[in-house]
Amino acid sequence: MTEKGEKRERGMPQAPFRHVLNTLMYVLITGCRWCDVPRGEIWASKSSAHRWLCAKGK
Repeated sequence: MTEKGEKRERGMPQAPFRHVLNTLMYVLITGCRWCDVPRGEIWASKSSAHRWLCAKGK
């Protein structure tokens, strides 16, 4: 049980902003589809980057 006021960790940790930025720049510059986003250490997942874009793009 958590104490009142403690933040309870749920789900996956957030992707580092630099990785999200790398992924967004790649998609915007190359014009590739979200399913073609490269995978690796310097890239965020396509769902993380797309979720960030939708949340911050409003």
